[in-house]
Amino acid sequence: MFLYPELNELLAKFEKVRTFNFFVYGSPNEEEIEVINKGLYYRIVHATEIIKERVVVIIEPICEEKANLLNCYQGTRMVFGIAQNDIDEDVVAKTILEGLEYLRYKAQYLGMKETESNV
Repeated sequence: MFLYPELNELLAKFEKVRTFNFFVYGSPNEEEIEVINKGLYYRIVHATEIIKERVVVIIEPICEEKANLLNCYQGTRMVFGIAQNDIDEDVVAKTILEGLEYLRYKAQYLGMKETESNV
């Protein structure tokens, strides 16, 4: 089970979800996130048959108060949930980091987690 309801819905539909977590030192707007999402979609389409209904993007701003509680910096946490078994972690991480760099954001990849539904 996930903290975010959108990821739980994806897990209920597809039984296995991989989440890719990033921390962005800044606040990307919706248009910039769409650029990253499109780049990810088009790069992965060439490697696998992924459909947009299998991807969820969660954006969580980390304000000063939350940063103090978590002992981290202010910025944005981005979680890409993908319900696809044969996704290459390196391709996803590299694509998103390249997109953020292109948009002039400093970011870091925090890792991938795979969750399966026990239904």
